Amino acid sequence: RRRAALDSLEARNRQLHAQLAGVTNGATSSPAGAAYLASRNARFAGTATPRDTLESFLAAARQGDTNVLFQVLDDVSGNGIRAALESQGTEKTFTGLRLMPGFRIRSLEEQADGSARVEVEFDPRTAATESLTFQRVNGEWRLSLRF
Repeated sequence: RRRAALDSLEARNRQLHAQLAGVTNGATSSPAGAAYLASRNARFAGTATPRDTLESFLAAARQGDTNVLFQVLDDVSGNGIRAALESQGTEKTFTGLRLMPGFRIRSLEEQADGSARVEVEFDPRTAATESLTFQRVNGEWRLSLRF
């Protein structure tokens, strides 16, 4: 009985992996030319571009790395995360941040004030996007989150 259950779970696992490969490989580019990046593949990429900054944010959230998290956020956002860490605790705060499955940048528009408005798709199964703002600070891009 256990073997049958295990075989069933393994078959389902293979099926889900195939579906995931189809989603991530089948839709590899966006109008902005960027591939979808699953959170499990995010690495610290620096802050040279808004995409690098968002990837670094995702990696920091996945790894629970507050040092990197504060490096990629603007001061206001950093203070918001700091307040969440103090009021909710580290685990609860990072659990919320880890809900992001990944991202694809759909469009990027630099603003007159030097910031960038970026339309980001977080769920590859939908076309829904969210607008994020990035600020350039000393030549590096910082993510502006509003709480």
